[in-house]
Parts: sequence; C-alpha cells; structure tokens
Amino acid sequence: MKKFSAFLLCLCLLSALLPTRAAALVEVARYDEATRTYTHERVERVTLQLDGAALEADTPAMLVRGRTLVPVRLLAEALGAEVTWDAARRQAAFSTAETTVVLTLGSAVALVNGEPVDLPGGVPAYAVVHRGYTRTMAPLRFVAQHLGAGVGWDADARTARISSPGNSYPYTTPKNPGRYTIAIDPGHGGSASGAWYSGVAEKDINLAVALLLREELTALGYQVVMTRSDDRDVGLTRRCTIANQAGADIFLSLHSNASATNLTFQGIYTYYHPTSSRGRALAQAVQNPVCEVTGGIDRGILGENFVVVRETRMPAALVEMGFMSTPEELSRLVDPAYQRKLAQGIAEGAVRYLNSL
Repeated sequence: MKKFSAFLLCLCLLSALLPTRAAALVEVARYDEATRTYTHERVERVTLQLDGAALEADTPAMLVRGRTLVPVRLLAEALGAEVTWDAARRQAAFSTAETTVVLTLGSAVALVNGEPVDLPGGVPAYAVVHRGYTRTMAPLRFVAQHLGAGVGWDADARTARISSPGNSYPYTTPKNPGRYTIAIDPGHGGSASGAWYSGVAEKDINLAVALLLREELTALGYQVVMTRSDDRDVGLTRRCTIANQAGADIFLSLHSNASATNLTFQGIYTYYHPTSSRGRALAQAVQNPVCEVTGGIDRGILGENFVVVRETRMPAALVEMGFMSTPEELSRLVDPAYQRKLAQGIAEGAVRYLNSL
C-alpha cells in the first residue's frame, strides 16, 4: 500500500510538471546541408526581449547544445541591419554601415568583413522549418555582438534580454572569442570579508562586479570560469588551481581597496607579477578602459608578488577597483550602475588584450 501511494504521488508530481515543460518546447525540422534531409526534433523555446519589449516572430528562438539560436532576419532587422539571402550559395548576410557578416548554412565559420570568425561553441548556422516558415538560425550572442547589441540571460525565465546599440557598451569587436577562457576571481569570500566600511564588506562588492563581468564576457562569446560565484571561502592557492586546471588564457582578480591613513584617497590600480611581461601587458590593457568607462582616477599599474598573479600559469592581473575607505568612492562602488561600468571596463580590457595575441 505504501509503495502504491508513493507511486501515485510520483504520478501527481509528474503530471503537475508536464504542462510547464511542454509549453517550453517547440517542434521544428532542422535541415542538414550535407545529407539534404530534415531531422524533426523538439527544442526548448527561448523568449526574446529587445529593450524591454517582446520580440515576436513566426519562428521562435531556441536552445540547441547549450546555445541560444535566433532567427537571423528577425534580430538583424530589428536592430536596423539589412539582410540578404543568396540561395545558390546557401548564405545569409546582414550588414550595417561598418560591418558585413556572411553566414553559410551548415558552417560554424562566418565571414566578418571578409575575415573568417568561428561561431560560438562550434554551433553552425542552419535552416529550420516551423509551421511552414523556413528561417536561418544562428547563435544569438554572435549576431547581437556584431550589431553592437548587448545580451543578458535570465535562466529561470528562459529569456534573452537584448539591448540595442544605444543602450549597450560599444566593445571592441572580439577576434574569435570562443577560443578563449577567462578566469574571474572575486577577491575574499566566506569568513574572509576583506575590507569593511559603513557596514559594507569588500567580498560583496567584488562578487557583484565579478558576476556582472561574467555576464559581459559571456555575452561577447568568451568562455568563463569563476573561482567562486557565491559567498564562500576559497584559498589563494585554490583560486590559482581552478584557473590552471581550466586552462584559462587570462586571469582577472577583482578587489576593492582601502587606506587606513588617508580617508580622501581615491582611484583605480591594476597589479601584475613583476616577472611577467604578459601580465604587465594585460594589466595595462585593463587599466586604461576601466578608468575611461568609469571616470575613476587612474593610479596606474604596479608589479607585486601577490599569490594569485604569481602562481597562475596564464597572464594575470589584479584590479583594485576603488577605495572603500573614502565615503565618496564607496558610494560609487555599491551602486549597481557603477558596478556595471567597472565590469564593462574590465571586459573591454580583456578584449583588447586577447585581440593583441
């Protein structure tokens, strides 16, 4: 009897879940360019928003292999680009005054102003048929990036929030971002609060900016590994091990500064290990835009023997984002809008450095 009751309970729970799950799925037929055949499949629907308004289409955006694919014409035209289709070459193109992107169906390599660029995650552009409509699909972040738009992701709502170029930071265009992994290290955490002023713990500022930085970098197409993504203790050596084992290409450690003797001192520093020329180059690449974007005082770059810039195998930089000990600067460091600017400036520095390799 107990087993039967448990079975009924499982059935009830399953039936309660099924409608929600079914509503999130959509039937499509994906065309295989190599075999010239269609594969029917059910994929997860993704809701699109552009500048806060729903972006509706005859063919929805969808999750495939962990990537959000979007109808190219839908998004490109919504962002003011011109879209063309070459049936003979099986190519869809979208262009603005500055950029022309050509997507070949079945290929995970696009042409951006004539130069080959890998699509994120190796997911190719392809055609899908949905309710009689055939549309070219491509990774959302790739399309948005080359149209100057930003993308945020709400995992719970399965919603991609797109910001038009006037509402997003104008990043330098990354070169093949999918090839690179960036380690982000929010300083302190758990019982190690770091500096503490006016009831604010440094660890919380560092984490808030780090999570925004992850969002900015993944929107640009980079792979990201975090040494912590919540409030927990992580030893200095462990932070280096996480980045080293992930094979990260660069390491960015985020901290907030303090002065016990000068409560009016402000500004941004970026540190590197004195023996690392690549670390110095990364530090300078980050320092310049983070000061430009935030308007923070540029205190320059310095070489120091910090564990996290010494024991990491990749170029590493440690950003001191401002002084918590100065009330004026602390008020900015806890402002979500300013935290976003810090993340954007650091992300731009990462783009500039990786583009130089």
